[in-house]
Amino acid sequence: MITPWHALTAVAMVCGAVVPGPCGFNPDPRWDCSLGDPCPSGFACADDGFCKSADVACGSGQALCEYAALDDVGICVDEAAFASDPAHCGGCFQRCRGGAVCTDGVCDGEPAAGACLMARGHYDCPGGDVCVDDDGDGVGACVAGDGGPAGTFDGCDDGDDCAGGLCHDGLCTRPCDIGCPAASVCSSGAGTGGVCIVEAEACSGATER
Repeated sequence: MITPWHALTAVAMVCGAVVPGPCGFNPDPRWDCSLGDPCPSGFACADDGFCKSADVACGSGQALCEYAALDDVGICVDEAAFASDPAHCGGCFQRCRGGAVCTDGVCDGEPAAGACLMARGHYDCPGGDVCVDDDGDGVGACVAGDGGPAGTFDGCDDGDDCAGGLCHDGLCTRPCDIGCPAASVCSSGAGTGGVCIVEAEACSGATER
């Protein structure tokens, strides 16, 4: 005989014990990827902002973009976006540098190879490199080094405090074309191409650059 207790136990097993993920009323925060945190291995960040099995998370016309050098599955990206999205220009995570636009899958207006714009912090440089401006003209060079310890929307005094090298109004931020986390918007008047600012009250930041 199936009692209400048996039914509740079965739901609990499906929603957490056997198939982890946010199918219950109190989802495990590990499966919330709405702020840009990568999902655990074998999972992708679905459109509703939660990590789900990679083989079902990406819909028709979407590509599964995995984070390089991480044992994590990344996000689902519309394949049509590869033609115009500066964060995925021509392919997954092929970001246009310097606030360049993406036209037909090619970045138009990028800085010279190895160059970076200081107004964009370290975001014009490959992962792990930082932008250094020795002559103060606003155009720097990408060199090996580490950014600060603070992640997106963590507090800061200046760009040296931030992993991405950008501090705006006391919070670490990132350029809008990288993608703004939930509860934030693009401020087009701050930095080349605009930077993400908190929409309402301050929120806890992701630890990514």
